[in-house]
Amino acid sequence: MDLKGFIIQSLTENADYVARAVKDLTPAELTFRPAPHSNSIAFLRWHLARVEDLWIGRLTGRKHLYETAGWYEKFGTAPDDFGFGYGVAELDAYQAPPEDVMAGYTEAVRRQTLDYLDGLDLGTLDTVKDYGHRQASIGWALAHLVDEVGEHSGQIGYLRGIQRGIEPMPAPQRR
Repeated sequence: MDLKGFIIQSLTENADYVARAVKDLTPAELTFRPAPHSNSIAFLRWHLARVEDLWIGRLTGRKHLYETAGWYEKFGTAPDDFGFGYGVAELDAYQAPPEDVMAGYTEAVRRQTLDYLDGLDLGTLDTVKDYGHRQASIGWALAHLVDEVGEHSGQIGYLRGIQRGIEPMPAPQRR
């Protein structure tokens, strides 16, 4: 497996994990927060997709799908909202979108990511780019993306476990 395959496999397993973790959850479970300053599963799913959209936008130099495809209107947020720095008031006000909106955005972002990875020249991984808040290599940005996606999917699994206890989840499908 080459590096592109590794990244794609990591992101695919993550998507499968999140899909299994949220399957059959009630609206109350999706919006449950264990403390006022905590995120819900619904918020984390949105933020996870926004982060992926953010990093692929930064890597390609294009505007985010959230803005260009009008997803922000369906979510009822500002086009430049990523869910960073939310306080209790913002978390209280966050409204989970219908499942078809969340799934549609997540799938659109993943298609964009896979298209980017398909055209990625592995020889450019050491190329340094300015990401606004830091300068770092393309390889660093992709590693950061995989890390952040894993972090938020783990938080989703943890919140599911708080509410439902330990439930065996189906094994991931081998690819």
